Amino acid sequence: MLIRGDIRKPAFCKNTIHKVYKKLKNIDILVNNAGIHEESPAINDIEPDQLQKTFAVNIFPLFYFTQAALKYMKPGGVIINTASVVSLQGQRSFIRLFSFKGAVVTFTRSLAQNLAKKKIRVNGVAPD
Repeated sequence: MLIRGDIRKPAFCKNTIHKVYKKLKNIDILVNNAGIHEESPAINDIEPDQLQKTFAVNIFPLFYFTQAALKYMKPGGVIINTASVVSLQGQRSFIRLFSFKGAVVTFTRSLAQNLAKKKIRVNGVAPD
């Protein structure tokens, strides 16, 4: 099932989750895996609009999709967020990329604690 749209828009994320639920009649697993990145050799090379776009595409949709999916998820559901092993180490020429990946790690840990009582598991994967 392919759904085209802009994941920076909360309404699109909500409608996408609803369409998937309508078709499948259930949402057991949500995988948050999307992103853009560009090299930025120096911190002063990063423009405010670039920084805002990076976070608008790479971290905000995790909140939007998760909020929408929780309406349909039952105990035993799973949310998986994609981070990066480098988010724990950093890398000098990808400041924007690994800043948001660090945010994904923190979001994942906090969300896991937040949803534990609902028995919804939250995990992160951090490929190299």
